[in-house]
Amino acid sequence: MARDKLRLPAGDELVCQTPVCCCYSCACVASRRAFCARLCRGETSAGWNCVAWPLVLLWNALLIYCFPCVGVLCARLLRACRGAAAADTSFCGQLALGEGEAEEAEGAIEPADLCQGAVGDCWLVAALASSAEIPASIRNCFLTREYNPRGRYKVRLFDGQMDEWVTVKIDDRVPCQKGTRQPLYMKMHGDEAWAVLLEKAFAKFCGSYANLSGGHAVWAWRAMTGDHVFRLRKRETGWGRLDFKNTPPDEKSGKRACAFFTTAEEYSDRECWVLIQRYLRGTGLLGASGGEDMSGGKKKGAANGRGLNGEALDDNGLVGTHMYSILDAQELGAIPGLRLGGLLGTTRLIRLRNPWGRFEWKGAWSDGAKEWDSHPMVKAWLRPKAEDDGSFWMPWEEFHAIFTCIDVCDRTTTRDLRLEINENIGPCGVVSACVSGVFCFVVGCRGLRTIYGGHTSSSDTKSAKASFCCLQCV
Repeated sequence: MARDKLRLPAGDELVCQTPVCCCYSCACVASRRAFCARLCRGETSAGWNCVAWPLVLLWNALLIYCFPCVGVLCARLLRACRGAAAADTSFCGQLALGEGEAEEAEGAIEPADLCQGAVGDCWLVAALASSAEIPASIRNCFLTREYNPRGRYKVRLFDGQMDEWVTVKIDDRVPCQKGTRQPLYMKMHGDEAWAVLLEKAFAKFCGSYANLSGGHAVWAWRAMTGDHVFRLRKRETGWGRLDFKNTPPDEKSGKRACAFFTTAEEYSDRECWVLIQRYLRGTGLLGASGGEDMSGGKKKGAANGRGLNGEALDDNGLVGTHMYSILDAQELGAIPGLRLGGLLGTTRLIRLRNPWGRFEWKGAWSDGAKEWDSHPMVKAWLRPKAEDDGSFWMPWEEFHAIFTCIDVCDRTTTRDLRLEINENIGPCGVVSACVSGVFCFVVGCRGLRTIYGGHTSSSDTKSAKASFCCLQCV
């Protein structure tokens, strides 16, 4: 029977001992497995999806809710038998802090849980704040599904340099200010520990907390989701798209080594506004940043105070070279009840959040600004909160005059279904969550909507053509 021969680099010859027919058989098995995987994800043809959807829903209900529920119960039993956990000695002390850092260090997911600490990782905090608007994007990072009394957690991150998912094991011991229980880096909001743990996972993945200083939100989104990311940069004639690529590690950036490559795509201010709305509506993740001068071409006065780490604040309350997360973009018609606002005047407002949790925009449509009282219907529709929480509204005209870069993550939504453990109702919370999850998945059609109607990340830019439905009349 014929046999295949493989040529080795050194010129030696290696004879494959597997018959050709068996090789073809292995290829067929692999092809069938790949087809079954695509079928279970709803990625095959419409014909196959129509035939197999009952079995696909059953399998995914078991995979998403039932199997994890059993896993959580077994993990609880195992923890009860094993007792207390030892500290993670592979990432502690000066090794975790990194060079140049101080040696004197010892519930529901929402953006308010985040507040940047001493290290300059506003890019990471902004990325997490945008992700927290869609809690599923945060939960998908945690392989450990509930609070672990042993203090050990597993976080899943995507290594773009190796093009594979990796598991980062951490404990709950984080650097704190000497003599206090206040975290030195990410600040906790009440009992919400997910942000602190996720920051530590990124620090371990990158080598140390010091290695988190300075970076790009798109890199963090790529690591959290494994999806396509890109950047829109302002040019003289509009906004140009830059493609993001992970590059081989170097001494300076290590795991965060990356580059942006220019493309021929270019969009006007109006088209850029449409793209922001479309990606937000598709549960994408967006952030914005500017240059040193954040005055928007206006006369710049003396810096109005200092930021969290001594950065100069502009007169309008913004910080140069600082990353803000984009939370919402609303285009509101001037005439309530009629879809004529686009002809007779509109109000375009964009909502951002400072990852510091304070220091906000002070211009038009800021917290408590007179524009809200002048437009009561807009105020009633958006319901702004005059709180010093870092989030604020600003007019689109001011935004595109001030900010120079917009980062975008085209997030896949077909993986958003996940067992949510109701820890606040006691030990039976996981069983309750499993039952309610399966009910909503099957009876409430959540499974059909997510598996067959969800969005899959694409390297292609969404359409920038304005549509009639983009306008909301108030």
